[in-house]
Amino acid sequence: TFHQTRMPEDADRQAGRDAFPTDFSPNRAQQTHDSRPAPRAKVNAAKEVEPDSDPSTWPEAWRELLHKTKPAPVIWSYAALGADLSGQGDPQRSACLRTMIGNLRLPKGTSAFWPLSLDIRSTGANQAATAGISSGALTVQGNPEVTFFRRGLRILRPKAVIFLGLESVALAGLGLSLRMPFTQQISVGALYVLLPDFHALLDKADLADKACTFLRVAFASLLRLLHQAAK
Repeated sequence: TFHQTRMPEDADRQAGRDAFPTDFSPNRAQQTHDSRPAPRAKVNAAKEVEPDSDPSTWPEAWRELLHKTKPAPVIWSYAALGADLSGQGDPQRSACLRTMIGNLRLPKGTSAFWPLSLDIRSTGANQAATAGISSGALTVQGNPEVTFFRRGLRILRPKAVIFLGLESVALAGLGLSLRMPFTQQISVGALYVLLPDFHALLDKADLADKACTFLRVAFASLLRLLHQAAK
């Protein structure tokens, strides 16, 4: 049985709404206007790789996690998230993420966490991703559970997916062109954002603040695109 531990979503429940676009609130849809310049998002109509699958056929751990995970506009993911959710990870990562979400002042229910893998016994996925990055050919061969990550995204239907660390983009196998932190891309109706990994975020005190600033502008950019598409 997969045991989910307390994750940083509690931070968004305690924070206010004034610093985050209200359109991302699951219980409220209100058009916002933001005059700040937004970074351009690269548009890429990526092809669907896997057909939708009935979750009842998934392994028990994935079924249980999907049942506990409520659909949310923003999904956070990184290579070691499976370990952190199981309680066998590094508490510093959860604390760092909790602080970032609190600083963003996300409305209640905005954030959810969906791991790239639940196999916390092996580092093969990280090693494969690192090797792929260094050679310039990103690969998901080291992550046999990537199918459940992608199928979960289709069910949760987020408006934005935030990856922390380039290895997480490699493990996701979504065909994204993100190669550097603080970049973003629109693909199949969702915004994908790449932030620095936790090693960098924990090493440099001001980097987490920079990441929050970037996310605020990126989310505002996505809102404008959604409003234009709805016209």
